Amino acid sequence: FGSDIRVQGNFLGLGADGSSTGANGHGVFVAGAPTLIGGADPAERNLLSGNGGDGVRIGGAGSAGSQVLGNLIGTDRSGLLARGNGAAGVAVASTDVVTVGSADAPNTIAFNARGVVISGFSQQVRTDLNQFRANSSLGIDLLNGSGAAGVTPNDVDDLDIGSNGLQNFPLLGAVGSVAGMLRVSGSLGVPAASVDAGYVL
Repeated sequence: FGSDIRVQGNFLGLGADGSSTGANGHGVFVAGAPTLIGGADPAERNLLSGNGGDGVRIGGAGSAGSQVLGNLIGTDRSGLLARGNGAAGVAVASTDVVTVGSADAPNTIAFNARGVVISGFSQQVRTDLNQFRANSSLGIDLLNGSGAAGVTPNDVDDLDIGSNGLQNFPLLGAVGSVAGMLRVSGSLGVPAASVDAGYVL
């Protein structure tokens, strides 16, 4: 990891008991250098909850390459009780190439005023492979392309511009059972170039 800045194994926004709330602004504010927040090992997990602002805020071009992995964001230490942050669980502003969650280190992002907010024309911000639940607003919000909160409307072939290219959301179709397994099908309209480049997030 290039800069080797790591934030791991902390309670940020809650007391040492992992439940009582404190009085922080943002839990972690990354500005100017790529930073690893959390990790795949449970010992590296941070508890980022009960903050007045964002659980994690990443801003500025120098922060490209930051990762938010395996954290509890907006819960108590059990991951079950509500200790939401007053703003977003994770906010990414004007920063490209950020990873929020991975297959071996998903974040739990729950009970926050907002889930993950991506703004300032940030690109290639991966937000899949997380557990979202009970956030007051959208789990993933691209700020409607104009800074306004809410669902960003789909458009044909997804040719608009904005944070994460104002990525279209998938349209779910049939739900059924195949060989005893749940199967969900749907469609997603995106430019072919974004699929080839691996930009569908």
